[in-house]
Amino acid sequence: MRISGQIVVDLGTHYLLKLRQPYWGAWQQYNWEPRIEGFGVSAVLVEKAERFNKRIQIIFPYGQYEISPKKIRELTAKYDSVYLARDGTELLVTPRSSWNKVGKQNPRPEEKRNQTIREKKIGEAREKMPKLF
Repeated sequence: MRISGQIVVDLGTHYLLKLRQPYWGAWQQYNWEPRIEGFGVSAVLVEKAERFNKRIQIIFPYGQYEISPKKIRELTAKYDSVYLARDGTELLVTPRSSWNKVGKQNPRPEEKRNQTIREKKIGEAREKMPKLF
C-alpha cells in the first residue's frame, strides 16, 4: 500500500517502509551530530501505527531499522524536525542513530569471497612460518 507516497507493507506487528535514500543533509538542518542522516516517515503513517499499536521498520540499501511511533513523536518534538515535502506531505524526520538496527546484515558475495581468500592466505603463511617452540 502507499501512504502519502511512501511504499508501506503491513506485516502484522509492524509497518515496513521502503526508502530509496535517507535525508543525508538532515544533520545540518536540525543541528544533530555531524554526518547523521535522517529518516523521514509520513505523519499519517506514524498516526496509523499509534492507532493500531504497531512499530515502524525502515528498509533501505544500507540496512534495516526499527522504532516505535511514540519515539518518533518524542524526537520530532525535541529537534523540531518536521519536513514539508513538495507534494504537501508532512514528514517526521528523526536521526538514524536513534533507530534500532534489525537483523543481521548478510555480506555481499564478493566480500565473502575476499574473506575466504584472505583466510586461506593467512593459513598458508602460518604453515610456512618456522615453529619457535
